Amino acid sequence: MLKVLQTIQAGRGIAAVGVVLFHLSVSMGDARYGGNPVFGDWTWRGNLGVDFFFVLSGFIMMHIHADDVGVPARWQSYAHSRFTRLFPVYWLYTAAFCALVALGFGTVTKLPESTADWLSAIFLVRLTDLTAPLAVAWTLFHEVAFYALFSVLILNKRVGIGLFVIWTAVIALVFQYPPTDNPTPIQTYFAAYNLDFLIGMAACYMLRNTSTAICTAAFWGGTVLLAGTLALEFSGTRPIWTALPYGIAFGGIIAGMSKWETLRGGVRLPILKELGDASYTLYLIHVPVIGVLLKVAVKLGLVSNLPGPIVYLAVLAGVLITGYAAHRMVERPLQRVMKDRRNALLHFPFVVTPRKISLRRSAATDAPANVRRKSTPATVLGQTPRLSPAPPASLTPTSDRWQS
Repeated sequence: MLKVLQTIQAGRGIAAVGVVLFHLSVSMGDARYGGNPVFGDWTWRGNLGVDFFFVLSGFIMMHIHADDVGVPARWQSYAHSRFTRLFPVYWLYTAAFCALVALGFGTVTKLPESTADWLSAIFLVRLTDLTAPLAVAWTLFHEVAFYALFSVLILNKRVGIGLFVIWTAVIALVFQYPPTDNPTPIQTYFAAYNLDFLIGMAACYMLRNTSTAICTAAFWGGTVLLAGTLALEFSGTRPIWTALPYGIAFGGIIAGMSKWETLRGGVRLPILKELGDASYTLYLIHVPVIGVLLKVAVKLGLVSNLPGPIVYLAVLAGVLITGYAAHRMVERPLQRVMKDRRNALLHFPFVVTPRKISLRRSAATDAPANVRRKSTPATVLGQTPRLSPAPPASLTPTSDRWQS
């Protein structure tokens, strides 16, 4: 099965752009930026990109780590891959943004005040009702909670399944979608948003264990459900429970698209695929970038002298270009460094001790117990130890095994 699903990556790009469209309309509706929510009647459901991301996250965890479930030796690799994917880039952008706010460049954003606020913002574990400096990071608190719970599945399958069942039951019993600004820890960890992760896991199970006909039916069923729920809401009926059918619809669409790609190679959409690659950076920084560009537009008199749609499209282009540039110049090099460090650790085949130099067997390869290399006698003081040859390629873990 393919490790990187290009069609899904394109879907990630569409979801990221949808969130940008939503926040741009909201921002232009602010009195500071003209008070005209351009295209707001059409972009107000662009925030569904977040639901798509949550479903996709559950799907990807199962797609990549299904074989790790119940294998405790693989927990460290899992934890390292999740940490390096999420935190370094987030910390870098948050630090830069906090520095700008501290220098007086923010008009609304407030820095964390208490120690608990700072710990919440840094480690993405909700201890207070903090709104993170990067406000969109509210979703990352849910992501980290899901990653932590999934890690239990790797350590102990039965315990992990039990915790997921309890978590799901409590969420279903409470069934509340709290506000994204200043939610409490209880509201965050038992919000119905978290059901999207479970839907994504179920979509991956469908992909791996059912026929093409079933996945195709799930795709078309999801498409109809998505269109029907949108039609219901655009007609003026907007009950809170519609978030759940949206998640189910995305799960069916993702399962169908993934099955299609694994069988036929999918559709190559280079621009959307690139936006999908840049989606994490674009998501994290788009709100501050929108604010900066709109301030510039107001300062230059563009907001008052140009039609709103022109300003909207110009700012949108600026946000997408800035997000993609930051991805290429900041996120990608940083991820490459982190990946090289991880792979160097995972591929290093020798363990040097005062008594011997032996081949270290990586737990991720599950090499047979009878595969061993001769130990080299203890080194003599002042001499360079002689290392055994590197293990054959079949015993070396491949780098794509840990790709996110």
